[in-house]
Amino acid sequence: QSWPIDMIYVLLLLGSIVNAEFRKIGYSWIDVSSTGFPLLLGQNQWSSNISLGFLYPFDDNVATNHIAISSSGVVSIANRSIPAYPTCGIPSILPSESLLLLYKNWTPTSNDLVYHQAFFECPIQRLGSTSCFVLQFQQYHDQNGDTATFQAILFDNSDLLFQYNSWTGSAADDAAIGIVGTNTSSNATKVYACENLGTYPPFSILLKRSSDVINVHVNDVTQSLTVGGFIQLIGLNFGGNASLIEVMIGDEECDNVTVVSYNTMIECWAPAGQGGNIMSTVTVSDVNSTSFLYS
Repeated sequence: QSWPIDMIYVLLLLGSIVNAEFRKIGYSWIDVSSTGFPLLLGQNQWSSNISLGFLYPFDDNVATNHIAISSSGVVSIANRSIPAYPTCGIPSILPSESLLLLYKNWTPTSNDLVYHQAFFECPIQRLGSTSCFVLQFQQYHDQNGDTATFQAILFDNSDLLFQYNSWTGSAADDAAIGIVGTNTSSNATKVYACENLGTYPPFSILLKRSSDVINVHVNDVTQSLTVGGFIQLIGLNFGGNASLIEVMIGDEECDNVTVVSYNTMIECWAPAGQGGNIMSTVTVSDVNSTSFLYS
C-alpha cells in the first residue's frame, strides 16, 4: 500500500528515481540535538559540504559521500540553487538532486540550529543497511514565529526517512515535502498535491526505490496445532535480521520470529485459533511484503 498524498503540499519530483515509493512507517525519532554537530545558518543560507561517513546511492546515476544543508529545509546532493518558494504550486525552477524535508522560506533566529551526526551503526536498522546519517532542524522559526522540528535520515542502502516531531501554527503551510531527481524538465516526473492536512506530527515517511526492493516469497509453511505453536516458513529473501521481520496470521502477530536459515527459513510462535486458509503476511523491513494462506 502506497503512502497517501495528504500533506498540505507534497512535491514528489522523482526525475531519474523512477518507481520510487513514499509510505508512512512507524515513528522512531533519533534525537541528535545533544550529541550532533550544531550548525547555525542564516536565512536562505547553505552550509559547506558535510561528510556522510559513507557513500550514499541517491539514484542509479548519482552517489555521494557528502551533502549540503540549506536553512530553507532542503538538503542538496549536487545542486545548491534554491528556487522561488512554493505557495501551493510547483516552482518554475527546481533544485535538481535535492531532498525537500519541509521546504519553505524559514527565518531562523540565532537560537535555531540544524544538528547532524553520522552513525557507523545506525540506531534504526534497515534491511541491507549498517550506517546512517541524521540531520535535524530543531525548533526552526518561520516569519510568523511558528516553529517546526523535523529530521532526515539517509541510510547507506539508499533508503531515506523523513521524520516530523512537531510543528506549531502555520509552520507547515505551503511547505514542500519530497525529493527532486536528476531530470526536472519533464512534467511527467512531477506529482504534487495541495490539500488540507491529513496527518499531524509525530509521523515518519519512508522513501525506498522500487528497484532496490527485494521481493519476499513464502513457498511452504509447516502447520501447528490449533492450540498454537512454532511454525516454520520456507521461502526466499527473508534476510538475516529477525528484528526486521513481522509475520501476521490474519490480524494476530506470530511472535518470537527467529531466522533459522539466512534468507530461506524463519520460524515463529503462531497464535491459537480455529479454521483454515487464513490470509497471512510476512513483512521485511516495513516495505517488502508477501501473502500466504495459513491453515
